[in-house]
Amino acid sequence: MQIAIGIHARHNDGGMEYLAPDQVRERVAACRAELEALLAVKALAGKPKARQWRFLREVRDLSVEQVGDSTSVPDALAPYLEKVVTAGIDAEFEAYAALPEIRVERVGRWFVANGPAYCEIVNLVTRHQQRGWVISNPLNPSTKRLLEIRLKKLDGKEAILGATEYWYLRWWSTKEQTYVYPYRETNHQLYILRDQPDGWQVYRNLRPSPRSSVPSRWHSKRSKSARPPT
Repeated sequence: MQIAIGIHARHNDGGMEYLAPDQVRERVAACRAELEALLAVKALAGKPKARQWRFLREVRDLSVEQVGDSTSVPDALAPYLEKVVTAGIDAEFEAYAALPEIRVERVGRWFVANGPAYCEIVNLVTRHQQRGWVISNPLNPSTKRLLEIRLKKLDGKEAILGATEYWYLRWWSTKEQTYVYPYRETNHQLYILRDQPDGWQVYRNLRPSPRSSVPSRWHSKRSKSARPPT
């Protein structure tokens, strides 16, 4: 992992991950050294003592001070917590898209192991594998989108974030060779995050029951009709 500036860490694959405040404190020296190393490259920085680089150093030092100040923690931590939820949503969708294989390694990265949210995803993936349901068939339109996210409460080692999400999961049965259940919802969810040894993770996801369709009812209705679902 290569340290950038502030509370970001850049991975070898080019992806960006936010660091928790404790991780920032541990890497303060590395953050400063990394910036100075970049500014020492004349082809990149030109004049290291120029006004814009002085401003960048001040922003960097201010960011470190805010992380160390408990009164500023909510503001500094909010983007990181939002990133955790965003990554968790991506990991959940990827677990569904991987079916019929069960691949939940990324789910374990962003969700508390054996917590309610983690178990819910793993149980759902396992059930769908047994049913032979997938969203990986050709031209499957399944998708998801995070529309809005906001930190609502931060209390010690637990945080609550509200999110508005759009999910469209059009489940295809590999046994029946037809679509068997469309889940299309825009809903408001509450994510409860907990501070773990490896960083913040999603512990519980409170979401409403589907409003537009229930699998058993939709499947029964489809079975009685000779017309295939659209």
